[in-house]
Amino acid sequence: MKILIVGAGKLGVYLASFLEEKGHEVDIIENDKDRLSRVLKYDTFNISLGDATETNVLEESGIEDTDVFISTTANGEMNMILCLMAKKLGAKKTICICDNDRYLDHVEFMGEILNIDLIINPKLETARYILREIYSPEVIRVDTIDHGRMRMVEMKVKKDDEMASKSLLELSNILPKHMLVAGISRDSKVIIPRGDDVILEGDIIYLISNNDNFIKFFGRRNGIEPGETFFIIGGGLLTYFLVERLERFGHQVKVLEKNKRLLNLLRRDFPNCEAIYDEGFDINVLEKEDITDYENLILLSKTDEVNMTLSQIAKNIGVKRVYANIYSKKILEDISQNSIDLAFSEQDVVLNIIKNFIETNQSTKDLTIDTLKNISKSKIKIEEVVVEKDSEYVNKLISDISIPKEKLIAFVSRKNKILIPNGDNILKPKDVLIIISKR
Repeated sequence: MKILIVGAGKLGVYLASFLEEKGHEVDIIENDKDRLSRVLKYDTFNISLGDATETNVLEESGIEDTDVFISTTANGEMNMILCLMAKKLGAKKTICICDNDRYLDHVEFMGEILNIDLIINPKLETARYILREIYSPEVIRVDTIDHGRMRMVEMKVKKDDEMASKSLLELSNILPKHMLVAGISRDSKVIIPRGDDVILEGDIIYLISNNDNFIKFFGRRNGIEPGETFFIIGGGLLTYFLVERLERFGHQVKVLEKNKRLLNLLRRDFPNCEAIYDEGFDINVLEKEDITDYENLILLSKTDEVNMTLSQIAKNIGVKRVYANIYSKKILEDISQNSIDLAFSEQDVVLNIIKNFIETNQSTKDLTIDTLKNISKSKIKIEEVVVEKDSEYVNKLISDISIPKEKLIAFVSRKNKILIPNGDNILKPKDVLIIISKR
């Protein structure tokens, strides 16, 4: 695939390096001469100097033949504009990095109204990743559905699992409301389940629901109880997203931060959160702040050495779980697994989202399809079908829709609400039907 990246910062170069290794044709546009020189000194990318807001620069870069356009500049609004320009000039798919607190967690909505195929707030996605890993370490894969409003989670049913030997009807007492078993993979075969199908040990099952439901469900399964305490050091806007979600699930949160603007934001929006200013994070901070009173420590300092040192000290003094942001892969390899329960990096989170997006679209013959999207590369196929205003199904019952037996309408998405389809549902314009079938 031909991929065009705007911005040769850390993220842009990181993405380009990975995508080139995967055999894609990658070009970069950068308007800063010094940054371009630094990149050319160490890498061999096809990189050119130019202002991507000028249409002739995009045209000279072959925008009309571009399969995926990715804008990674530090200006979220500029990235949105560039994606709009790229789409108008012929790019098949556009990806926008929007690391801007002005939009907070409304990035999916912005992407939808601006016709951007994938819009990513790295801080928000990293917060989601951290919480998924804390609550659901047994998950194999996560795919997004309906502009990120829903998730499909792939997991294996292990021995003594509460879901083993239960029929789908019996699972209604275990699964949260509006969580659906979309499929079962067993002995290389895929089953689109009905009410009397039984989950067996060793099955790989596919669950669909919203992110909050998954956090509650897996939190209960993995012993993350409401009321558990979390201590967060550093993190900026990432901390804001984490506090919002942790408090929503009943956790007590304390934050140590040196960004006074963020502290004021936390104190305004989360009065139950204890937000404390500290101009520097050193090895004495854990003792000073009584870290042993907290069960979970999240280290988000921008310095790997600080996070690594604090994690080792925390484990030595008895902190139950430690999660740390580690940028350097070399440092990550040298860290003892006994000191960090989860090591992650924002760049890797973004990379995996983009990688899954490109892999999915690479397997789709027509990249310009808007009303039908293949979401997952797993054995279950998820399709999103938009009910257009002139469709013959508008104002008709779902029960009147003729659909093959091997397919199942799992959900109807309507104005940010999720409906469980039944015979009384009447379809309206712009409804999105989430349809499950075998791949």
